Amino acid sequence: MAEVLSPTPAGTAPAPDLKDSSEYVYFHSGSETTYRKVAEKPSSFTSIPTIDLSNIDSPSFEDRKKIAKEIYDACHNCGFFYVQNHGIPEQVVSETFELLKRFFALDHETKMDAHVQKNPAIRGYEPMLETRLDPRTKGGKFTGHFSEYNFC
Repeated sequence: MAEVLSPTPAGTAPAPDLKDSSEYVYFHSGSETTYRKVAEKPSSFTSIPTIDLSNIDSPSFEDRKKIAKEIYDACHNCGFFYVQNHGIPEQVVSETFELLKRFFALDHETKMDAHVQKNPAIRGYEPMLETRLDPRTKGGKFTGHFSEYNFC
């Protein structure tokens, strides 16, 4: 059985309760940390999908089901997507980007006070090279701030 390790900021840990020694990575899902095998095949997408949310509140189940399928396909095949016609006012979007610029301009120590591992809901900051979706690499050249928007 693979040794079970707690998730680490570096992002690698053998998956729990598995008998092989394959490499696994952890990722945040809701308020939990979960595991998956390292992807073995190369990505297959050639562009980032754009999903139109204008019918998200449609009374038609088929309209909503179509959007759900587009989101599923984008997440499964690409890992992320753009949204359009989301209904969030441009002022809110602009203010959010301004606040993000201010946050990322802070010194490292201050940003680390908001580290994702310090929040039980797995919300917060992760510095560059800390997150590794493939434990065979040294980490992604991105920083992140995980937040949550309640659509309900």
